Amino acid sequence: ILNDPEWKFAVFMRDPAERLLSTYLDKVRVNSGNGGMEAIHFRNVYNFTESPTFEEFVETIAKNKTHCPVRGGSKRENLHGADWCTDPHWRPQTMACGISEFLPRINYVGSLNHIESQTRTILQGELWERYGKYFHWNTKKEGKNKEPE
Repeated sequence: ILNDPEWKFAVFMRDPAERLLSTYLDKVRVNSGNGGMEAIHFRNVYNFTESPTFEEFVETIAKNKTHCPVRGGSKRENLHGADWCTDPHWRPQTMACGISEFLPRINYVGSLNHIESQTRTILQGELWERYGKYFHWNTKKEGKNKEPE
């Protein structure tokens, strides 16, 4: 299916800034609503004695080096920027679900904030021309099929 040119692929991504803020509020900042293992882990890994501000959080992950295995081996190397070893909560969405490998096959990239209208656009475009235009309403008027006005 992935290599069949007849198939069309679409992905819908979350707004990156909204996703990062959500990660901070849910997984990093300790308040009365959370303070779970993720927040404690973040403070321990990045040497914070208390919850960082959002600005400190962004600065920390921006300059972070990950320690990823080299080509699947046991030796680890320091890498700059986002990679497969970056925490999945702030790893780029293109690294999820194999999107990065199949990006050339993806025909449409949409936003979760606009998924309803963008889905309609996709279906009314090529798919509508290919399949939908053959659909006819069974409204009879004067003995003939007529599409709704």
